[in-house]
Amino acid sequence: MELFENQGYAHITGSEIHHEKTEVPLVDVLRNFILFRCAGETITENEINTVLFS
Repeated sequence: MELFENQGYAHITGSEIHHEKTEVPLVDVLRNFILFRCAGETITENEINTVLFS
């Protein structure tokens, strides 16, 4: 952890992270994963949002 902190990263424990129960953490990561997995297929933004927020 010290190496990361020396690089300017903050150390935050899970109990310090607050979000709504319905909020999906790392939405951008999940969105990019879906786009990667569906490469070559037609997928709309609405379909991605349905997967992420339903």
